[in-house]
Amino acid sequence: MTNRLEPAQPRLRRSGRYAVTPWAQQHLYRPFVKAAIVVALTLGFTTAVVILILVASGQTIGLAWSTYLQSHGVAQLLGWAGLFVTGVAMHVVPRFRGDAPIRFPWPQRAILTLILAGITLRALGQIAHESPTSEPLLIASGLTLLAGYATFALTLASVLRGGRPSGTPVERWIWTGITWALVAATLHLAITIQMAIDHSPVAPARLNQAFVFAATFGFVTHFLLGISLRAIAGFIRLRPYRQRLELAAFLLIEVGLLTHTATTAFDSSPRDSQQIGLILLALGLILFTHSLRVLEPPIAPRTGAPGSYPRYPWILIAAYCWLLVGAIAIAGHAGATLDWWSWPIPSSSLGLHIVTLGFITMTIVGFAARTLPLFAGRLLHRHWPLDLAFIALNASVALRLLASIDGAPASTRGLALSGPLGLVAIFAFAITVWPLLSDDPKFALSDQLPVLPTSQ
Repeated sequence: MTNRLEPAQPRLRRSGRYAVTPWAQQHLYRPFVKAAIVVALTLGFTTAVVILILVASGQTIGLAWSTYLQSHGVAQLLGWAGLFVTGVAMHVVPRFRGDAPIRFPWPQRAILTLILAGITLRALGQIAHESPTSEPLLIASGLTLLAGYATFALTLASVLRGGRPSGTPVERWIWTGITWALVAATLHLAITIQMAIDHSPVAPARLNQAFVFAATFGFVTHFLLGISLRAIAGFIRLRPYRQRLELAAFLLIEVGLLTHTATTAFDSSPRDSQQIGLILLALGLILFTHSLRVLEPPIAPRTGAPGSYPRYPWILIAAYCWLLVGAIAIAGHAGATLDWWSWPIPSSSLGLHIVTLGFITMTIVGFAARTLPLFAGRLLHRHWPLDLAFIALNASVALRLLASIDGAPASTRGLALSGPLGLVAIFAFAITVWPLLSDDPKFALSDQLPVLPTSQ
């Protein structure tokens, strides 16, 4: 027998109250990932397929285009991508802070319930705009989404204030991502209130654009870039990132995004500063990719982990290739708008679509294929659906790009096909990872695996 004192363990739930819990003791991410997949397969990618096919067939859908498209955008950004990032962040951020404790489970349950309610209410209030309950539903959507992401921000902030500092810029990206999540949710509330005041089923264009960029590049992208510095850099054996370039990229992204969002939200007409903000944002994304060194040879041979998808590095590297393409598309259109150069793509939203589908969705698929088996020590039962998801997702983004080039042949058919390919990719991803989100013993590994490697 030894007299060595064992470290004190945090108390679990007692007398109906929820206490501080070790970060890995509860699978915080599971309900969020499940909910993200459900949203993607209903209000997200499925809705996009219907809209793209109708447009490609030449049918006039009138007001339905704006209502379905805008509610689809909210579902994709705050539902599919937002819920995935939220759940994974609450699982890995405590690890970044030296296994800092986290409150469980009432904050997570409240966050998930409020975000799902907000997304559903937005869709019901906007699509069923002729109903007398439309305006109350829209306002309720704005309030519940803001409450959900405010609870998320407070929960994650309490974790970041505890534990041990990591000494890396990861926390800078996460803190900023939290701030942008609140900005996006606040802009969404302003949108729903303005829609109710105007008795309009369509969101105000300038507020909606500001919200989309705040949610896409402010909230979701910040979290993915921050996690890339720590987790993805270790997973695919990247060389040490370039610290000064990473800081310069961070500053460019912040200045560009803030400039574009503020001038879009508060000015009634487009200004040159909006386009300059987009160029700065795009330059920051390009510089970050260069600083991460994700396209350079690895520092050591890449090896798969037991139970995970062996070709996950392909997915993650492809995601950053599409981030570069999306950034170039954003800067190209912005510069053409300022008459700085000519640009063959008239679509102003192409760069945004490439980033959301090619970078964000591709990163989610690649990150999940590597980490979900490790989070709970479980086996990825099938690999071929992820192969299909990888091929279909790349083809979907490529067709969207080719269909947007001015004068491209068969652009209408390419646009129509890009939607179903994206849906196929998400469905293949869903059937692969869903068994990892349960306690089915046939997927269990004999030994518990480490959760996250330290970056090189």
